Amino acid sequence: MMDAVIFKDDYEVAVEKVAEPEIQHPNDVVVDSTTSCICGSDLHMYEGRTAAEPGIVFGHESMGVVSEIGDAVSTLEAGDRVVMPFNVSCGFCRNCEEGYTGFCTNVNPGFAGGAYGCVAMGPYPGGQAEKLRVPYADRNALTLPEGREHEDAFALLADIFPTGWHGTRLAEFRCRAGWSWPRSTATPPRSTSARATRSSRSLALTAARSTRASTRSRRRPHWRSNASAGSGPGSFHGRCVRPRIAMARLRDATVVPWTMSVEVSRRRAWVMAARPQTLPAAAAPVIVGVGLAVDAGVFAPLPALAALVGAALIQIGTNFANDYYDAIHGADTDDREGFTRVVASGLIEPSEVKRAMWLTFAAAIAVGTYLVAVGGLPILVVGLASVVAGIAYTGGPYPLGYHGLGDLFVFVFFGVIAVTGTYYVQAASVVTGAVPLWMPDGTVTAAAIVASLPVAALSTNILVVNNVRDREEDAETGKRTLAVRFGYRFARGQFLCLLAVAYLVPFWFLWAGHGIATLLPLITLPLAAAVTRTVLTETTGEALNPVLESTGKLLAAYAALFAAGLAV
Repeated sequence: MMDAVIFKDDYEVAVEKVAEPEIQHPNDVVVDSTTSCICGSDLHMYEGRTAAEPGIVFGHESMGVVSEIGDAVSTLEAGDRVVMPFNVSCGFCRNCEEGYTGFCTNVNPGFAGGAYGCVAMGPYPGGQAEKLRVPYADRNALTLPEGREHEDAFALLADIFPTGWHGTRLAEFRCRAGWSWPRSTATPPRSTSARATRSSRSLALTAARSTRASTRSRRRPHWRSNASAGSGPGSFHGRCVRPRIAMARLRDATVVPWTMSVEVSRRRAWVMAARPQTLPAAAAPVIVGVGLAVDAGVFAPLPALAALVGAALIQIGTNFANDYYDAIHGADTDDREGFTRVVASGLIEPSEVKRAMWLTFAAAIAVGTYLVAVGGLPILVVGLASVVAGIAYTGGPYPLGYHGLGDLFVFVFFGVIAVTGTYYVQAASVVTGAVPLWMPDGTVTAAAIVASLPVAALSTNILVVNNVRDREEDAETGKRTLAVRFGYRFARGQFLCLLAVAYLVPFWFLWAGHGIATLLPLITLPLAAAVTRTVLTETTGEALNPVLESTGKLLAAYAALFAAGLAV
């Protein structure tokens, strides 16, 4: 059992014993509370203006330390200090993917939107208790610096600070002429954990994604029930801190006004740099190449596995190269709306990322030596060209991505070459016993080339979404993508054309005599339609970042179904 502040009746609350929360779903965490605020919404219940039932645990503005973790949680660890945005969202329903996380349709059955400790806002007891269960924790728990400093300030990130920030955006607030947002020029301290210095604008926007639906312009004062000195998390007493004082402490805690230091573990920073969410673009062509090989009777597991590992290493190496060279070229600015880049944000030293890039490409070449033994000179040429292109995408004297050639690079290397190359090494291992100097007959077929087109198209569409989102920033930094050169209409037309290519190819295979199973990829059309709706109407990172992930999922699902259809 634990202590919690519960609603008894109008104007009557009490601290009573209630059952401790438990992990109910693999994506849950349990947080030991250190601070919880009292909001005006709590006062609505307290003063009898809602249909609150006795026994509700108050509190939707909470922070604390993670104590228990569900098996599916990937970004949090026990001991992490976290703050929870007041509303609960899943991150993957249609409303969440379009940025309206305040109207999530998965967290509160029969209603749009959920929150902790509020009437009719879902089965989520509040945080004015010793412990709090946080669902969809990778999304709903924001990590903070370790320790106990600045509790008063950080607690405001649960609601009042992002809501205030959102209000300034709705009001289109601008600084007066001659004013500017100060930026830190100080070098952040080194520690065992990488320390990044970000503007509070970025941190506020991160939290504000959970409050997009909030349009409140007037707020009641927030009063904090603070953990008493020397007691464990959640031991409450009556000392209150006014928001104005807490906000002053938030400013005092920074390197310069309105700049905040955020700690990220070194392991997590490297995961961010590797960007595992892009790996479907590496795996998809190998999956399709294996399906083709099974259909043709030339499936070879060891060459296929080597092709998968090599493709993944080239993808990760390219991600390291993009992170490093975009930062060096000044393409990643404070206004970036995409996923965090570790060099530009100061999480990892540029030299370390550059070294990781070379080591990853070296590992890809090492794997490629086996494939060269199987596939001969053609694989040597293709492998070295892939590594060079991965670096030249954002590096070198003529960066491909900066001159509108990034789309062609992805289409060719992550589509056509990747699929046909996977098929080739399997076929070559079967039809020849020596190291071939050229492609043996039957190792590169028309079917392999045509089957590569959907993977090439959908992989390129991931880049198209990225370029639509970043068009304004890319134009300012001199990155001349196709979206910058020809505008949003062209980019959206390109997206539609590539999508059409992907869904027409299965009919070619049906016409060529393959079975009806080759039409299995059509199952993914509803997901493709949902992604397309957002791409055709949105330009912001808030709306398009989820679409980037959805396009990656679309590619993975399409490839798996297509491979299965070819193999049966």
